Amino acid sequence: LAPNSFAVGIDSVDGSVVVGENVSVAATVTNTGDVQATQTVSFAVDGGREGSEELTLAGGENVTLTFTYRTSGQDTPEIGVAVASENETATATVAVLAPASFGVDLTAVEDPVVVGENTTVEARVTNEGDVGGTQEVTFAVDGERQEGEQVTLAGGENVSLAFSYETGTGDRPEIEVAVASGNETATAAVEVSAPASFAVAIDTVDDAVTIGENLTVTARVANEGDVTGTQEVAFAVDGGREGGERVTLDPGANETVTFAYETVAADR
Repeated sequence: LAPNSFAVGIDSVDGSVVVGENVSVAATVTNTGDVQATQTVSFAVDGGREGSEELTLAGGENVTLTFTYRTSGQDTPEIGVAVASENETATATVAVLAPASFGVDLTAVEDPVVVGENTTVEARVTNEGDVGGTQEVTFAVDGERQEGEQVTLAGGENVSLAFSYETGTGDRPEIEVAVASGNETATAAVEVSAPASFAVAIDTVDDAVTIGENLTVTARVANEGDVTGTQEVAFAVDGGREGGERVTLDPGANETVTFAYETVAADR
């Protein structure tokens, strides 16, 4: 009589799975000997034992076993599975694919901007996984959602997106813009400046003049905004324009302007 010998053959195994999914392995074990025998058949992944089953088979008898293994991120890019008796080992390789994971990079941010202007934010979204997926990519300002877009990407694919936000006075002195996928958020600070604003204060003016004499007025013009600006400063008498001067001022700067008006009898 032939001695007992348990032959092992893998019948089916998942060719590829995504991280977190189960790998199923079906194997047939046959006692190729002529007498009944008992052996322990083990299941291993990358050399580590994950399960076993004790079998008693008559000569020539066979049985099919199924083993499962839950994959994790440490199993990428592949694992080796093995089903072994005391006499023989059958092996197979299973590809373990990374799930869809959308990374976000800001490629351009309009900064700084003046109140009332739009800041435009450009972002590149890349599926860093091995399989395709769909996610909503959102755009937020200071934590408040402004808009979103559904994005579908194959593994390794990327797409460029652009978002825009109109700033207001409440956004000074800066805002935080954020583009987020289900996996990652990219942020940037945007400086929001007050527009040029020219305040005018009269420094000196002649209290009394004689008809025919000049009335002289000096005024200080100050830029109270955050950016350089140019404006015309007008001089009027009794609502009628009598002159003007274009003034350019940096933020926080001031300048003195002087105007003169020749009085007439009608001014009494």
